[in-house]
Parts: sequence; structure tokens; C-alpha cells
Amino acid sequence: MAKWWEIMVPAAGALLAGLMGAWLQARSSVKLLKQQSQAELERLAVTQRHEDERRWLEARKETYIGLLSIFEQWTGSLRRWADPLAATLRDGKVVHADERPFDYATAREKMIALDGEMELLASPTTKDAVQQVTAMLLVAEMLRADSDKPGMRGALDSAMDELAKLKNSMRSDLGVVLPSGEANTSPVAAEAEA
Repeated sequence: MAKWWEIMVPAAGALLAGLMGAWLQARSSVKLLKQQSQAELERLAVTQRHEDERRWLEARKETYIGLLSIFEQWTGSLRRWADPLAATLRDGKVVHADERPFDYATAREKMIALDGEMELLASPTTKDAVQQVTAMLLVAEMLRADSDKPGMRGALDSAMDELAKLKNSMRSDLGVVLPSGEANTSPVAAEAEA
């Protein structure tokens, strides 16, 4: 008959081997779970970063659209005043087609509201371009107040060139790529080249 230790030693060895195997399996499972959770955290971080970038671009886009709307209304008002063909006869009197003049008070309020957003969202190039367009439009307005049509037209042309540069800078900020062959030039510069 076998002695008790002859039976216990192999049984203890098998038990120890089983425990060691279970411990190693648990350890590798924990390591795998850590790797999976780390990968999931990284994926969530990337997703969050993309969502933040999308929201940032949307906010930037909304701000740019608002600002361009003001500039387009302003330049339209100046163009209608400078264009003799924009005048019509009404009751025997010459009336400019711009019946509702540009509302500077409302535009100023909108620009003040957008200015803070521009400081946070716009690139330095875009901020400089906004200042240039605003300065040129103010010069054109001063010349309009002095009834200096030729000088105002020149300032308006310069403002339109600066506005084209601003649009290009905004496109760059938004990551907009124009199709090949489409130029980023202003209408005034295109007329000058022709």
C-alpha cells in the first residue's frame, strides 16, 4: 500500500500547478482588460477631440457668416450710392435705389458682438483682414459723406480687394479647399487684369 505522502505530494503538486495556472490566467485577463480599456479611452479621446473640432469649426463658420453678411450689406450700400445707374425717377425726382440706407447702429452692434467671437475663434491673419476691410469701408463712408464719388469708388475697390483676402483667410481657417482651377481673387483685381 502507498504511503500517504506518496499520494499527497503529487496531489499537492497538481493543486499547486492548478492554482498557479489560474493565477497566471487571471493575471493575463486583467492585463488584457487594461489594454482594452486603455484602447477604449484613447478611442473616446479621439472621438471627443473630433467632436470639439467640429463644434469649433461650426462656431467659427457661424461667426464668419455673420461678419461677411454685415460686410456684404455695407459694400452693397456703398456700391448702390456710387453707381449712377442705381438711381431711379420717382415722382419726377431722382431717388437712389437704396431706399433703406445701411443701418450703421445695428451693424455696429452686430460687429461688437462678433468682435469677441473673432478674438477667440479667428486666426491672426483673419483678424488683420477684418481690421483692413473695416478700415477701408470706413474710409469709403467718410468719402461718401463728403460726396466724393471717385475717391469713394477707389476706397470701395480697395475694400473689395481686402474683402476677397478676408474670404480667402476665412476659407483657410475653415479648411475649405477650392476646386482646382478656381482662383481666389477679387472681382476688382480680375477687372484690373483684363
